[in-house]
Amino acid sequence: MTSQTDVQTNELEFTGERFMPEVAGQIAFEHLHRYHFASRFCQGKRVLDVACGEGYGSRILSNAAASVVGVDISAEAVAHARGKYARGSLEFVEASAASLPLPDDSFDVVVSFETIEHHDQHEEMLSEIRRVLRPGGLLVLSSPNKQYYSIEPGYSNPYHVKELFREELLAMAGRYFSAVQIYSQRVVHGSLLIAEGKAAFDSILGTGPDSSESERGLSRPLYDLILASDGELPEAKSSFYEMKVHGLDAATFYGVHLPERVSSGDHQVAVLQAKIDGQSHDELLRQLSRQHEALRGVGEQVRHLEGLLATSQQTLLTQFAGEGALRDELARLVAQHNEDREQVQRLQLAVTEQRLIGEQREHEVQLLKESRSWRYTGWLRRLTGSARRHL
Repeated sequence: MTSQTDVQTNELEFTGERFMPEVAGQIAFEHLHRYHFASRFCQGKRVLDVACGEGYGSRILSNAAASVVGVDISAEAVAHARGKYARGSLEFVEASAASLPLPDDSFDVVVSFETIEHHDQHEEMLSEIRRVLRPGGLLVLSSPNKQYYSIEPGYSNPYHVKELFREELLAMAGRYFSAVQIYSQRVVHGSLLIAEGKAAFDSILGTGPDSSESERGLSRPLYDLILASDGELPEAKSSFYEMKVHGLDAATFYGVHLPERVSSGDHQVAVLQAKIDGQSHDELLRQLSRQHEALRGVGEQVRHLEGLLATSQQTLLTQFAGEGALRDELARLVAQHNEDREQVQRLQLAVTEQRLIGEQREHEVQLLKESRSWRYTGWLRRLTGSARRHL
């Protein structure tokens, strides 16, 4: 048995599939709800957590259980769990769910959440669970409901090997246990676990402004969770799990606060985009550079014209002194010279204005990227792929 001080905690990377307790959103509701639901059956019991992953769930179960063993096929995950969670009544073992290195009849409760779909050794896994579970012991197992998780949304999880329809899950459990109870789970602004049969309730799904559809139990459940035993099943009511998200109630955060922040951020981006007129920062700099070069060329032309004017003035003064034609020519050249100088001044002013506008836009973009709204929505974009599959 390994204590927390024996092994240094190894940090695990969030891949999008293995849940990490610091990750928020829908995946947190789903995973945390299952473990808190299962812990009610673990009071004072010997518990096995098959495919414990990071170890957070085994830790939750250990708060109620007499002892917990977490098993995972990943050596990296087991090392992390040992370093972060292991204590006297909680230990972690590296092993396959289809080949458990544990004695017969050694556990009162076996928990396994979102495991069976990651391999195709379903019968081997259930056989091993039945072997280590004492007579009359309890299995709490969950699996994605293939109909609503994959088929209807047209989604394919690259980490899943063999998903099950509800009927397949029930038939398989029935081959190893004499009593099976099915629960349905789907995240709303929390997580619902609804017992079917007498404990079920009616779901009402709005299909339009004045129409709806009713269904017994939870409509379109993404996951199926079972209690199975060859003894009497414990009485369990339906369950709802919720928690604070960034200090707010989940419904307030996801239904009000987050959409407002996203809308505000989108508006700020749209305003800046309109100012930039679809041009990138680099393109603006290139335009300013081209205008600067053009201005430099005009300046050289003006200096050349001024030289010609001075020469012309001297020539005319020498050749046509005292003549009216001289005054007219001089007046024309002076007017042309003044017009050229005014053109140069206008170009200089335009270049200066463009440079100031570019600097202001750079400043506005930087303020947006440093804003709270930009930080709030960063993680949402990373989880968009995961969230869309459940819509």
